[in-house]
Amino acid sequence: MYQFSDGEFYDLQKAAWFYRLSANQGNAFAQFSLGWLYENGEGVITDKNEAVRLYSLAAKQKHAKAQHNLGIMYGIGEGVFQDLEILYVAYSSRSEWG
Repeated sequence: MYQFSDGEFYDLQKAAWFYRLSANQGNAFAQFSLGWLYENGEGVITDKNEAVRLYSLAAKQKHAKAQHNLGIMYGIGEGVFQDLEILYVAYSSRSEWG
């Protein structure tokens, strides 16, 4: 995989490109992974709003890590207006996402 390496090399820009292809087809793992890259500015220009959008798409498909990261972003108001209710839902009952 291009994002993770066994020590040889990795190419986060190429990883972002492949994740984008899959995310556009609705793949929750790719949406989460691309969101993480945008949130952290790895292989792409940092864009918290795009990270929230991608995490939201994955969270609606019950991707637990996307729900977690989205909850954190709402909790601290990063890329979105702060909303502690969404943070609460993310941590209390992930089954309510959707």
